[in-house]
Amino acid sequence: MAIEIESESQQSKSNLVNYSLYVGLVLLLIAGLLYGYLFFAVNKSEQKLADLKKQLNQQITGEDEALEDKISNAQRKIDRSGRIIENHKAPSNFFELLEDNTHPQVRFDQMDLSVATGRIKLSGTTEDFSALGQQVNLLQNKDLIKNVDVSGAQLISGGKVGFDILVIVNSDVFNFPQ
Repeated sequence: MAIEIESESQQSKSNLVNYSLYVGLVLLLIAGLLYGYLFFAVNKSEQKLADLKKQLNQQITGEDEALEDKISNAQRKIDRSGRIIENHKAPSNFFELLEDNTHPQVRFDQMDLSVATGRIKLSGTTEDFSALGQQVNLLQNKDLIKNVDVSGAQLISGGKVGFDILVIVNSDVFNFPQ
């Protein structure tokens, strides 16, 4: 029979190992319990969120859906109107330009205006050819006017001069004021 003698240092090491083992097991158990609690809490929160969404969907009535449709339709109409206004052409802008740049002795009797092409045919009368020449110079000196072409200038009854002027304008003339 062999007798073993344990020293105090071996016994204290053995106690330290046992103590560490128990502490490790307790920490593992606590971590497992916390994981289980968090898992349960997350699932419970998700279920509560799903229930709240279901309640919200049940509270939406037919009137609410009709109101949402009306709002959507109104928004589409507003967007369309905005595009229409942005693309709107204002032929009246040319009248202002013509009014500010008409010779006092020139009278325009007829006008044929094409906003799409920027072509304006003006027919009128004046006292003499000099006034007609000055009128053409007034129009040619404007940046918004690309070209001025006189045709059919002739003496008519009463010693007056009848004429046709073809004016080609820059498309910016017809832009709606912003």
